[in-house]
Amino acid sequence: MKNINYCFLFIVLSLLGCNTNPDDLKSESSFFQGIDISRRLKRPILLTFNGYGTMSTNEFNEELITSKKILKKLNEEYVTIQLRVDDSTNIQERDTLNMHKFQFSEETNRMLRKATTMAKINIAIQVGWFKSNAQPLYVIIDSDRNILVEPFYYTSGNRTLFLNKLDEGLRRFKNK
Repeated sequence: MKNINYCFLFIVLSLLGCNTNPDDLKSESSFFQGIDISRRLKRPILLTFNGYGTMSTNEFNEELITSKKILKKLNEEYVTIQLRVDDSTNIQERDTLNMHKFQFSEETNRMLRKATTMAKINIAIQVGWFKSNAQPLYVIIDSDRNILVEPFYYTSGNRTLFLNKLDEGLRRFKNK
């Protein structure tokens, strides 16, 4: 009888939308692919700078996108690009060749030319563009790299604050 009650409680909580699986988030790890998808779908971008297994990743995966409402908004109304500042994937020089399209500063372009890993590319984008190396950093932009909502940092898992930022980004995107 006790197991039936637990099963019933689990089913009810699942139907109410309490938790989702972070793996259900549709996201890109390539800045370029995310920009292209945003243009094609005519959606704003949630750009996240975080790392594997850090507090920032835990906040995003365990405290924010476990909300069905947030996950649905991100999957249906946004393009999410997650740039990991500790991604040790090796890159080739050709992986940075199109960066000039985004008109970064010469210092950032120099960092990009020297980049040998995805982490170095992602850090160059964050530091060069947002003058910050703190994670998590959340930025809502359009496909032309216009900032729609002032970049914001750790939200202490405050889903209401995060949803308000997403809603503000959508309003600004539709009104531009």
